[in-house]
Amino acid sequence: MKWTVIFVTLLLVNACSSGAKKKTSKIGDRPEVYLETFDQIANPGEEVALKMRLFDDQAVFPYWNQMQGEVVELLFGGKLLATHKLDAADHDIVFKTKVPQEEGIYVYDVRLASQSKFSASSKIVISVAQKCHPALIVDIDHTIADISSLKFLFVDYQEIPMLPKSQQVMQQFAAKFNLIYLTARSEIFKRETKQWLELMGFPQGPTFFWSLKHDPFFAGDYKVAAIMNMKRKYHNIVAGVGDKPSDLRAYKENGIPAIFIGASPTDFEGAISTTSWEKIGQVVPTLKNARECL
Repeated sequence: MKWTVIFVTLLLVNACSSGAKKKTSKIGDRPEVYLETFDQIANPGEEVALKMRLFDDQAVFPYWNQMQGEVVELLFGGKLLATHKLDAADHDIVFKTKVPQEEGIYVYDVRLASQSKFSASSKIVISVAQKCHPALIVDIDHTIADISSLKFLFVDYQEIPMLPKSQQVMQQFAAKFNLIYLTARSEIFKRETKQWLELMGFPQGPTFFWSLKHDPFFAGDYKVAAIMNMKRKYHNIVAGVGDKPSDLRAYKENGIPAIFIGASPTDFEGAISTTSWEKIGQVVPTLKNARECL
């Protein structure tokens, strides 16, 4: 039964992602392909493995389409750091580099070399902070985006409204907290989601997506595991904001205070319930640091 659900989900996601949301495009005389990247969190000076995948997202089976011989470049601050030439065995491209010693949000650029027959570029957002710097996890659908995860499949991202005051409050939080976007949206919709965050003026922060290949199938299990991994580097996650019981479960199982958009389910005692981002803006700064960071 589970594999039937997975198969049907894949058909639906692929149909939607290859429909209205994707358009064939060219840059100059070169057809554009997709360079998928993966955001990260890190501690100052840490060596990180920056992962990415290159594929033709217009193909029927995009992940099976090899780009042998293409050269991918990694840049930081406009400076070329490294290159990687794909061979037939490449699926994931990995660059290893050390992040800066200073805390902050850093953006690495990746692109295909100018001599490529294709065109592709993308960014990797890395949040660099000490282990006890306050952090905040925020869901997207029905949390900052005023849309459900199902309806999102059928709406152009530019038409999706945000919840009132969510952007203003998140901008205020950016001055004090490491902001982490954690969504159960499939990584297939990574590009549209990041474009929406930028379009709406939300502060930059690493954004994590569900992967059919690598993550548990159910949203709650996926978020429990994702937050557990985050806490290995960020010990002081002061709260998590979400709209589903699975969000509350993920926060509770990781010992993080939960803020619920809506009426909190009765079996989750202690969750803060609200429909107002203004209230969230008032509550989050009052939350205490994690015990190990007091």
